[in-house]
Amino acid sequence: FSPLTILYGNNGSGKSTILNLIAEKMNIGRRTHINSSPFFSFFAELCQLSIHSDFDDDDKKCDIISSDDVFQHCFKIRNINNDIGKKQSALINEAFNKRADISRGTYQIQPLQGIDDFERYKKDRDDTRRLRQSSSAYISKYAQHFSKPNSNGETALDFFISKIDGEGVYLLDEPENSLSPSFQLKLMEFIELSAHCGIQFIIATHSPLLLGMKNAKILNLDEEG
Repeated sequence: FSPLTILYGNNGSGKSTILNLIAEKMNIGRRTHINSSPFFSFFAELCQLSIHSDFDDDDKKCDIISSDDVFQHCFKIRNINNDIGKKQSALINEAFNKRADISRGTYQIQPLQGIDDFERYKKDRDDTRRLRQSSSAYISKYAQHFSKPNSNGETALDFFISKIDGEGVYLLDEPENSLSPSFQLKLMEFIELSAHCGIQFIIATHSPLLLGMKNAKILNLDEEG
């Protein structure tokens, strides 16, 4: 394989299977489960992969990133933000209720019960001071921050860039699935620059944009022979 190799072909041509076989032979761990036939392990044992003598897997990173990995990451970020949103709503209600009790004079700090109770007492006293100032002072103290509110495409691109970290071999399985054309161009630029700096890529793709990357060796799996 060259520093930038692209596997091209129609659905069912074996692009993803080849990437999975390479990952299997290089003992690359996966983030998500792959759907493989019962014969995959047997077939993998019959395959051989020659690794260059200069390649030291202790110093170089190997990773496989599938579209399922990216979708799972996007859903994770969305769920984190949804959970934070629910907690923030509850915090706002708590702040307004406590502030109302303070205004009515019905809110009281529980007396200090001893040295072990000091942190709780100090927190209650500080919270009361904040609430007397404003509800926003209390909310800003305890509110969790959302993960960066990107679009799915921005989140996916950030995921690729964060995982392609340092010299090594990176297998990308249809990275275009989660990216608009503009984000595909940004990923393409990042891959071209990374390949120029000593990182090796093997990419399975349908994307005409990614097929146009500079200095890429394209293996057309639809061709016979």
